[in-house]
Amino acid sequence: MAYVAGALGRLKRLGVKVVVLGSGGARRVPDGFSRTRRSISWWTSARRIAPVARENGITIAIEPLRKQETNIINTAREGLALVKAVDRPEIRLLVDYYHLAEEARTPTSSRRPGRWSCTPTSPTRKAGCIR
Repeated sequence: MAYVAGALGRLKRLGVKVVVLGSGGARRVPDGFSRTRRSISWWTSARRIAPVARENGITIAIEPLRKQETNIINTAREGLALVKAVDRPEIRLLVDYYHLAEEARTPTSSRRPGRWSCTPTSPTRKAGCIR
């Protein structure tokens, strides 16, 4: 947690508002962990990070990645379930349409994450999160 506090403090000084937790290799769960144990581990970590993010005015965006990249949070549904379980305004879901397309999935209006989501940056739009 000391590392998290230091890193988020430095990011605050740089003016960062949203940090995407999307690195597949860094978040890979060791083989042999059950899906339940993986989810609990992520939930616990996100709950611990949330207050530090709040202190620094930063939102943590959870990004589902392809199965080729990591072994946890591979779909928007899994990401949304985690974000809802954590239930902290500092933890949000970021759905990258590249990963949706790779998994041959598309979001439907009945499954929109709404207040749980972040929008990515683009040449014409800054990143932001719905709160």
